[in-house]
Amino acid sequence: MARIKVRARAVDMLGRQQIAGIPTAIHELFKNAHDAYAERVRVDYIHSLDLFVLRDNGLGMTKVDLESKWLTLGTESKVGQNDPKVPVWTGPEELPRRSTLGEKGIGRLAIAAIGPQVLVYSRAVRPEGLQPAVCALVNWSLFEQPGLDLDQIEVPVVELEDLQPLTPLIVQQLVDACLANLEAIGGTISPEANARIAKELKQFTFDPSTVYEALGDASLGRKYGTHFLIKPTSLELGLDLALTRLSGSDASPLQRFLLGFSNTMHGADLAPPIIAEFVEHRRDGSSEDLIGPYAFFTPEEFASADHHIRGSFDEYGTFKGTIRIYDQVEHDYTLAPPDDITGATDCGPFEISFAYVQGSAKDTRMPLDEWKRLGDKLDNIGGLYVYRDGIRILPYGNSDVDWLNIERRRTLSAQDWFFSYRRIIGDVRLTNLLNPSLVEKAGREGFRQNKAYRQMVALLERLFERLALDFFREKARVSTDFDAIRKNKQRDYEILQKRAKSVKGAKEAFNDALSKFFESVRAGKFELQCDEVRSVFIGQLDNLFAISDPIAAGERLLTIESEFASAAKSLRDSIAIARPRQFGLTKRQQQEWQAYVRERDRLVVNHYEPLASDIADKIHELLTSGRTEVDPRRRLDEPVRRESEVALSNAGDARKKVSSTLEKLDSEIRATINRTWSDLSNQVELVKSDLARTEIASLSPEEVERRRDKLIDQVRGSAERSTQLMDSLGDQLRSVMEGVSNQSNLIEVTAALESENDELKERVDQYADLAQIGLALGLVQHEFSGQVRNINRGLDALKPWANRNRGLDDLYGRLRVSFEHLESYLQLFVPLNRRLQRRRVPVSGLEIEEFVRTVFGPRFERHGVELIVPSRFRTATVTTFPSTILPVFANVVDNAIYWLDDNRQGPKTITFEVTDSGLSVSNSGPGIDPRDAEGMFEFGISGKPAGRGMGLYLSRDALRKEGMEISLERAGVNVSPKFIISVPQGVIQSAGGI
Repeated sequence: MARIKVRARAVDMLGRQQIAGIPTAIHELFKNAHDAYAERVRVDYIHSLDLFVLRDNGLGMTKVDLESKWLTLGTESKVGQNDPKVPVWTGPEELPRRSTLGEKGIGRLAIAAIGPQVLVYSRAVRPEGLQPAVCALVNWSLFEQPGLDLDQIEVPVVELEDLQPLTPLIVQQLVDACLANLEAIGGTISPEANARIAKELKQFTFDPSTVYEALGDASLGRKYGTHFLIKPTSLELGLDLALTRLSGSDASPLQRFLLGFSNTMHGADLAPPIIAEFVEHRRDGSSEDLIGPYAFFTPEEFASADHHIRGSFDEYGTFKGTIRIYDQVEHDYTLAPPDDITGATDCGPFEISFAYVQGSAKDTRMPLDEWKRLGDKLDNIGGLYVYRDGIRILPYGNSDVDWLNIERRRTLSAQDWFFSYRRIIGDVRLTNLLNPSLVEKAGREGFRQNKAYRQMVALLERLFERLALDFFREKARVSTDFDAIRKNKQRDYEILQKRAKSVKGAKEAFNDALSKFFESVRAGKFELQCDEVRSVFIGQLDNLFAISDPIAAGERLLTIESEFASAAKSLRDSIAIARPRQFGLTKRQQQEWQAYVRERDRLVVNHYEPLASDIADKIHELLTSGRTEVDPRRRLDEPVRRESEVALSNAGDARKKVSSTLEKLDSEIRATINRTWSDLSNQVELVKSDLARTEIASLSPEEVERRRDKLIDQVRGSAERSTQLMDSLGDQLRSVMEGVSNQSNLIEVTAALESENDELKERVDQYADLAQIGLALGLVQHEFSGQVRNINRGLDALKPWANRNRGLDDLYGRLRVSFEHLESYLQLFVPLNRRLQRRRVPVSGLEIEEFVRTVFGPRFERHGVELIVPSRFRTATVTTFPSTILPVFANVVDNAIYWLDDNRQGPKTITFEVTDSGLSVSNSGPGIDPRDAEGMFEFGISGKPAGRGMGLYLSRDALRKEGMEISLERAGVNVSPKFIISVPQGVIQSAGGI
């Protein structure tokens, strides 16, 4: 009798050679973690060590499990576990039962694709409790060698005592055992292979404790689980990661295979049983989670799409679900299976849910920035994914795997097919229980193309085809809602695009004018120009004293006065910017406009008006000195006449432009009316001609009705288009007439509405952010308050021991002081309680000072900042909510400390004062550009690197609700900033009065 012998190469052929690549191998290991009831599975690749670490917090393996299951091929350990009658222990936390994803007993061999050797470290938990840890070292290169029998390879296995961690000594013991086995094999393999494998084993040296300490949370939240440490790794892994970095915003092949391992696109309703992570630790010290939860599609992105289709196929292949178009119209929809599918299907019942994003900006309901961002993501990872019991089946969903032939059909008939594979976010949901005939290939590259798979594909292809025909084309069979809504959106989009194009140049010119103005202000150009004009004209006027003839001197004086008027106008024009009327200002533009007005007024008051006054005084001196003789009539008439001519000339030019525009408008409107009427008349005549040519005798009654309805529809359609165009022109002309009669400007109204719309959109985003922050802070405050009480009780219980034990008292003192300082930061959460403490009380300046010193005292010392508080401030009181006033001082002081530290030269001081209008906070730090003086109070605007721009915004908002205000009194690059907290009259009380 002969026996079948197994060569070691069989393991390599069943494992590494069956796997398509490293991403597929990692995906297979993730699935094993799922079967072990892990809640987290994480990969860490450390470039500096060329070390691949895969950890899960599953139920782990005992020494018996490792030897009899993991190191045994084709085990039956998972066979039958999906039978609901078979009891399964799901861990000490009694997790919900999971369907087992693997049962062939060869999935673990996928590790060989990642690297030539792996150290397995596992600690199991069983109903009786934690088990001793066990570890083993497997060198896969041995299994590639021809002529080597399987029983010649020995895998060293070590069981550790109790909770003993993995140490360098244990790793070395395993390596030495593998080297001894390699030596025992001897000449069975080639000397070259022997030397290469020995070199690989000797490379497996590192300190596991250092690695785990660097990774943090080694056990992923549990005291049990399984770890795989692979070193060195395959060259393909480095190439996959290099492609990930080079791809930039595009998804690399590794990401496309691993993203969406568990289904996160539907949120809590279909929460995944396990979370997968892949963190790359680069040589520069940075790290990145390549498949984090936000890298895949989120429920918010799914909900924001244009159209949504949800439903299920029953066991006979009938689809029942809902079709929601543009989130406005929803239809119940039923679709029978294809004619060639009769009776119960082999594939079984399954669910499908997908969203679709329009490919053109003019067709979408989404905001254009969100549409662009989601569109880029769809180009990378868009598609229809397949999940079995919440875990992804590869490669379905990859954007380069069009498994339903959607793009091919779209190429053949784009109008009828409608859908594009890369604009889809969706999933097909299967279960082991209901879809057992859908069997994965041995290489984990999709399902075997058996009858069940072909039926599933046929059902889905028919669904997409009929959806396009029934809903998503101009003459849809079931509903034309999509076409009607899309045309409205296209019309609105085209109007907005034309509007944006028409004002683009004006916006750019306005922004450029503001930028040039502030550059000129920073350079002091206007001041220099004023000084130059003063010097020139004062000099010319002084020269008049040398002219002996009063009449000649008077003539020259009139000339100089006229030239000065022209020069003064040029000066004013050089800082004059007209507020645009044809478009609405954004919030940033409004802030810059307000900053411009303030700076222009400052320049006029501080420089232009003194110049004009100096010249006027000099002219008055000459007129009264008797050295000039001037005809008063000429001095009065000539400037007025000159200004009148300029006014008439400017108004005349404007009149010509308006008249020309009016003529063009009249011509264009008449041409449009005539063209529209002509088109309608031609259409009516064509219909009459068709009517005359129709042979009634040859038509049945049904054909006569169809012919009649078609001709009537043609006339009605043309008439509706013509009427709509005429009515639209009439409405616009009436609006213009109303605007003229009421002396209102429609362009200005449109611009105001645009500004208001932009501001409202920004506010919606701001309020959403603030709501999330508020919820998070509310939870933090609640938990922090509870922990404060617990720690205080613990410190009180420790105090008697500290009193009786020398050395412990010092430790206790340091703990108490440090904790009291930490507890003081709880005061920063005071605003969260403002709704619970609605009582105004007098808040003294001394209380404000103590609050600020308590919170920022250590930072004052660390950065060398001096807080100056005069006695007048300490004795002043403000009657308001403490939760309103204290955080304002905290925000202003926090910003001041940052900028004082950034400005390392000169003294660092923060000063509190009482002013006529309220309280003030000033500092000796760098000045604030006038352009940013108002914007710094807006949400999301911050000058700090990575600043959130919320502090001053929230401070101003809180103060305004109490009738108070905060503003920047002093602005300027070289002016130390001073913030004024204005309060209503009578709110501040001071011992010294104000």
